[in-house]
Amino acid sequence: MTPTQQTVFGDKGNCFEACIASFFDMDIKDVPDFNAYEEGGVWMRHLNNWLAPQGLVYFEGRIPHTEIEEFFRDKDFYHIMIAPTMRSSEICHAVIGRKGKMLFDPHPDNVGIIKEKNGLRFGVFVKTFVLINESVQVSP
Repeated sequence: MTPTQQTVFGDKGNCFEACIASFFDMDIKDVPDFNAYEEGGVWMRHLNNWLAPQGLVYFEGRIPHTEIEEFFRDKDFYHIMIAPTMRSSEICHAVIGRKGKMLFDPHPDNVGIIKEKNGLRFGVFVKTFVLINESVQVSP
């Protein structure tokens, strides 16, 4: 993972795209603008269509704060953390986390995200599976 700074700021910022560029060691210019976290969720369909040729899918979940430490106790993986930031409680911001803690904020001020009442919202990239002759195989 190579930390990549976002290049667009505000409610149409590209913090999420910067996290993707970081994960995949890409130039941020090579990551499409998904308009992540806009209403309607269309962005996730576009993201997963973009990831499909790589045999990947993006998934988001939420872990209650009281369970974060236990959940990550025996797991060690990078993930995207999504929440409002100190700059604005109205705009979702994406940062890279590891074991439930922020590791890298793509915004230059590096303030990170604020804790949400209903738990840690996180996203992961998952290897997809395909069914071939009724047996499950990992896609290349």
